[in-house]
Amino acid sequence: MNDYIIELEVEIGGEAYTVGVTEWEPYTPAVVSYRPEHSYPSEGGTADWVVFDADGGPPPVMTQAIRDRIDQMVFEALVD
Repeated sequence: MNDYIIELEVEIGGEAYTVGVTEWEPYTPAVVSYRPEHSYPSEGGTADWVVFDADGGPPPVMTQAIRDRIDQMVFEALVD
């Protein structure tokens, strides 16, 4: 049994891996009003995730580009 909110399949270096999302904080957009006391900054939009292969092992070295792609995939999957 796992404690993942959602699991996604991703390919890294030609190999299939699973991304398990462990925490998710939805994005709340900013509110901009004429009156400053009625304006609020944006909040959230963060996720914590782990990547593992079919045997539960870690993926190869992950570049920032791969991390950014996984972040985008997680965001799109959880916002829809």
